[in-house]
Amino acid sequence: MSNGLTATVIAVVTFVCLLFYTPQTESSQVITRVGLTVAIVEDGSLTIDRWAPDTVDKALVDGHYYADKAPGLSLLAVPPVWITKVLRNAFGATEDAHTVRIFMIYAQVATMAVVGLPAAIAAALVYLMALRMGASRQGAVFGSLAIAIGSPFFYWSTTFFAHSLVGSLLIFMMALAYDREKWEFWRGLAIGLLAGYTVVVDFVGGFAITVAGVVLLVMVWRPSLPAHLRFALGVVLGAAAGAVPLLVYNYLAFGSPFQLGYMSVVGFEGMKTGFFGIGLPDPVVVLELLFGGYRGLLPLAPVLVLVPFGLVLMYRRPDNRPLANVIIAVTLTLFLINAGYYYWHGGWSTGPRHLVPTLPLLGLALAFALPAGRWTRVAALVLLAWGLVLSALIASTWVFADEFVSWPLLDVYLPSALNPMTWIRNVSLMLPGWAAFALLYRMAGRTA
Repeated sequence: MSNGLTATVIAVVTFVCLLFYTPQTESSQVITRVGLTVAIVEDGSLTIDRWAPDTVDKALVDGHYYADKAPGLSLLAVPPVWITKVLRNAFGATEDAHTVRIFMIYAQVATMAVVGLPAAIAAALVYLMALRMGASRQGAVFGSLAIAIGSPFFYWSTTFFAHSLVGSLLIFMMALAYDREKWEFWRGLAIGLLAGYTVVVDFVGGFAITVAGVVLLVMVWRPSLPAHLRFALGVVLGAAAGAVPLLVYNYLAFGSPFQLGYMSVVGFEGMKTGFFGIGLPDPVVVLELLFGGYRGLLPLAPVLVLVPFGLVLMYRRPDNRPLANVIIAVTLTLFLINAGYYYWHGGWSTGPRHLVPTLPLLGLALAFALPAGRWTRVAALVLLAWGLVLSALIASTWVFADEFVSWPLLDVYLPSALNPMTWIRNVSLMLPGWAAFALLYRMAGRTA
């Protein structure tokens, strides 16, 4: 099977697996974000007054409620939701568009189009990029599989949150920037547009991408090369253009291009501390984000313990060192921001959702970390299997674990795992996806 066909299968299988569990809507943020999209499509308005009683994530300005989140996710969902509305009208639908059932339909369309589809493409890009960087075919499948359906990236791609999309945008930009011989103005413009719009999608994600860009340019940019100068100009112009929707939205909603929804947030007094709630990192929180039972990443995806080994192997190839440094820089940036955030636990959440954007990049490191020895490879696959099963269990149960539950794995998901119907009705949906990836992995081994 060709690499292009393998990547296509990875994208399709990932998308179908996500479709089984989308949308996860039991969240105030989802109501806010989808509510903004529906308000634009159905009412031609930016206010979410209709949904204000049902969400705590809102900003109050001049007597009206608005989304307090970055608007980029909601704006991207306008075209698919509008098409859904047109189709409903074409088939003579008479049900009020603001009923719970229609809202759920809009939420599913928005999530699959804006979050799920980019996540599936990102999984395929992890495979293709890993191959270009020199990983084995089995390693590339391993890294892609671990991130696509074996980590928190999977279940956070089933809900209308920004984290997964930011991770997808990161891998899109890294794919465009990887071949330095092709650094020209138009490629830089495309990267800049993606980077600029990432700020519209998520403010913290935009900061992480800025760090990634600075690290990459410092390591490989040669100002003496005219192509690099044109590339840099394209990035700057693209980033400025990509951020324009945020300025326009802020002006229309709040009267100023630089007035953010967070400045008028209702409740969440912690947002008024530090820089929008972000202060100095807490070392205790860092440990909790890595190992803790409350919001730890490694208990949910233990295969990620192999990432440092993968980064070391990436470093052995000089051409891969800039990207390895980008992975390290982005991961550290998100960890430090998360550890210094007043609401570091993410409220109702399973795992450290603010770290999800870094997972596709970590998949590249995992592609190099697949051990060569028989038994060490078996151990790595066992770690991966834990993440695969747990990700399916979480997606089929509930992504939004109560913030007052101290150990979600034991208190929420273990009881669910002990229920046979959970496996029969929900987790079993993943069997075709697991089988497809297992087949790809085996075929990659035969052609290595």
